[in-house]
Amino acid sequence: MKNYSKIIDTLYQNKIQYKIDENLSKHTSIKIGGKAKIFVEVKTEKELVFLLKYLSLIDTKYHILGNGTNTLACDDDFEEVVICTKALKWYKVSGDTSKNLFSIYIQSGMGLFELNKKLRTLGLGGLEFSYGIPGSVGGAVCMNAGAYGKCIGDFVEYVKIFDGERVLKISKKNMLFSYRQSLVQNSNLVVLGVKLNLQKSDSKDIEFLQKQYFQKRLDSQPYDKLSFGSCFKRYEGKEPISKLIDDLGLKGYRIGDAEISKKHAGFIINIGSATCQDVRLLIKYIQEKIFEHYGFVPEPEVKFLGE
Repeated sequence: MKNYSKIIDTLYQNKIQYKIDENLSKHTSIKIGGKAKIFVEVKTEKELVFLLKYLSLIDTKYHILGNGTNTLACDDDFEEVVICTKALKWYKVSGDTSKNLFSIYIQSGMGLFELNKKLRTLGLGGLEFSYGIPGSVGGAVCMNAGAYGKCIGDFVEYVKIFDGERVLKISKKNMLFSYRQSLVQNSNLVVLGVKLNLQKSDSKDIEFLQKQYFQKRLDSQPYDKLSFGSCFKRYEGKEPISKLIDDLGLKGYRIGDAEISKKHAGFIINIGSATCQDVRLLIKYIQEKIFEHYGFVPEPEVKFLGE
């Protein structure tokens, strides 16, 4: 990394927490990944914006890491600066009590588990479907995370982003939400936070729905195994990719310690000491088999870090 010493000096001088040669396997849900030469742990939006501007100024690449779900990090040491946003958890509630409508602004680093627990305590309903999705608010907005016919984009008022120069608020309409897509996806825009519109509800009713959705996940997904979540995107008008994989008899197929889950064929799990290479080869094998039998190549949903 050409600006290594300069970056370290700047982080130190500005009292921004960082680690050297940090194992990314400690920060990804599938527990795979090499070392990040510089791993930064920002504590505020202001720190994050300052750091992004600084790295842009010195022409240094970076990667934003939230909860480390939906992420497959390479086995080799990672030269880009990795910025972890897990500490960005501030939130603020506002609303119109006469209409029973409330808004909550949440910073990007809060996990969906934690957010749902807060919403239950606050008596704000609507996001129960997301209880059990193991991602961060920022990641959920970026990929328009959803389940059971609902998605987070349905509840967005605006998303606060940094575009490389300015902090902006992007309205729901201009976020271009669609299935597993948003304006932010595959762009240089960084999500700082989101304002959601929710409805006042009884905490017990919210808890009941959360438990129902969570139980569905426990019953159908390998929740107790190491994975990065669902591996492939759905295709409109086609069978779910997991069903096609299952129909091909590939459940339990392994390359190294990467295995197609026997419980849900849409998940690749780490059954021991799987490497990024094991997983990449297994993804490629699945793609080849589906192309051979069904004539198309499924697109991975997982984000590859350090290809």
